[in-house]
Amino acid sequence: MDELARRLALDESLDAVFVSWVKEISDVAEVDVRRSRESGGIRYTASRSDLSTLRRRAVAALHRLQLLDRVPRAGRHLARVRHRLERILVGSPSPLPLRSGDVLTVVWGEWWDPNFISFVLDRVAAGVRLVQVVHDLGPVTHPHLAGNSADSFVPYFEGILPVATLLLCVSENTRAELLAWGATLGHSALPTGVFREGDSYAGDTGVSPTAPALGRLADEGFVLSVGTIEAKKNHALLYYVYKLAARRRIDLPPIVIVGRRGWRTDDTYGLMTEDPEVVEKILFLHDASDSELSWLYDHCLYTVFPSFFEGWGIPIAESLARGIPCLCSNAASMTEIAPHTAIHFEPASPEELLGLMSMLTDPVELQHARSRAGTYVATTWDASYAQFRDLVEALVPLPAGGGTEAP
Repeated sequence: MDELARRLALDESLDAVFVSWVKEISDVAEVDVRRSRESGGIRYTASRSDLSTLRRRAVAALHRLQLLDRVPRAGRHLARVRHRLERILVGSPSPLPLRSGDVLTVVWGEWWDPNFISFVLDRVAAGVRLVQVVHDLGPVTHPHLAGNSADSFVPYFEGILPVATLLLCVSENTRAELLAWGATLGHSALPTGVFREGDSYAGDTGVSPTAPALGRLADEGFVLSVGTIEAKKNHALLYYVYKLAARRRIDLPPIVIVGRRGWRTDDTYGLMTEDPEVVEKILFLHDASDSELSWLYDHCLYTVFPSFFEGWGIPIAESLARGIPCLCSNAASMTEIAPHTAIHFEPASPEELLGLMSMLTDPVELQHARSRAGTYVATTWDASYAQFRDLVEALVPLPAGGGTEAP
């Protein structure tokens, strides 16, 4: 979302307005994109008429903070008031009216909010054209790995499939799954397109993470795995691989796993962080910055991505774009990213992955894998945006800059 927004904001041929869903008002409000990125949070665009009200609310909140500072055990109340003050200072969300003919491009979607679903369908009925980006069909194809998101994801897409002007998918696999699902719902022809996501991100200049053990690992050599710690990412496979290696006295390099903790992984996480046979071989980093992640990519031996399904699989592309070999699952879209460059394995087979990792302990084999990774042709986010823009404009002629707004 951020990479597309950066380029939309700089595209002078368009009059783009950026909005965010605000559940408190059940509507969208305009967002100051540049200031939002600088502050690390959403900053709403406030009108002049709002400023005096904002000022009064901010003064009142500050006064309450000063009083609470003097009250023992008021920490919880202090945090609540500070949060309210932050919301006031970044701007008060005011609904942005959408008009018939406007293009509403939803790059993600708040489909867990029933009011958002109603909002989108009501606006489409009033003549707003909907472009929906579809990242994956996980809640449909793998509901057991998608959590309770299926409860809201499915009704949302069932509602928009027959009325969307364009459904933009991030992979051919996602498009195939979308068309197949649509056919079961009676939609024989859906307006779809595919654009390829970029391989780079803002943290290209790397700095070493502060984790104490990482300096030692960098000297010895380590493997990297990037992805939220959740059921679909299949981190359990990594546990079984290292468990097998320990039993067979195969000395694999330590693995650094970067990602926040998600859902349904408590037992697996406990095994990986407490099992004495593997605990020295596995390091988790839950809050690595982009620049730290960049350093990890540049200093690892190779990467492993064992996911059961992905809409795309950006860590695979990021790794190969830096010339770093990637061992990745042969499921869903992941064979589509670099079919002749990535090294694939069955995500349910610890034996197969252990064999590949054992092979790469040989310096000659590792060098061959690096040479193979070096043939990958990276995709810039500029190229990705150009594909996105062309696909939208082909089916949805966009108003020129200075004319009717196209949110």
